[in-house]
Amino acid sequence: SILVWFLALISITTLTYFFIRKYFQGPLLSFIDLAKSYREKPGVPVPRTTPFVEFQPIERVVKELANDVFLQLLDLKKSEAKYRRIFESVEDGYIFTDMNGTVLSVNPATTKMLEYDGPAMLIGKNIEKYIYSDEHQKERLKEKLMKNKTLKGHLLNFRKHDGGVLLAECNIPLVFD
Repeated sequence: SILVWFLALISITTLTYFFIRKYFQGPLLSFIDLAKSYREKPGVPVPRTTPFVEFQPIERVVKELANDVFLQLLDLKKSEAKYRRIFESVEDGYIFTDMNGTVLSVNPATTKMLEYDGPAMLIGKNIEKYIYSDEHQKERLKEKLMKNKTLKGHLLNFRKHDGGVLLAECNIPLVFD
């Protein structure tokens, strides 16, 4: 009798597995198609709905979420473009680095002041390569920045491309993002 119970349990488990797999395979494939269509053409409404009535409310929520994400991405792109135009058009030099001092971004005014041909000549290099000062001064500057989180009106000598020196008054905020 134990063998009969064991075989019955295995049979029920196997049937349940195949039933659930068959029952959910259609709706899941429908959602996969929905996700692919949004990936290929974001923002374009997908007219078809899942033929599975039980899953239509879920599909509606997924579509609404996808549309919300798409609209937020559009707003984000517009905002990024606006601030990119400002960054590139101001006359003040801006240099963004990571915590190790690696230059991540510079605006055209910076490359013009330092007489470099473009940002690519600076990006990826350590900012310390472009600052004239001894190691002791650089360490003091780092300590002050870490302690105060910002330095205002700090004078730095920058090494220009031709070897000359540019004395610049710098505001250095420590920004975490």
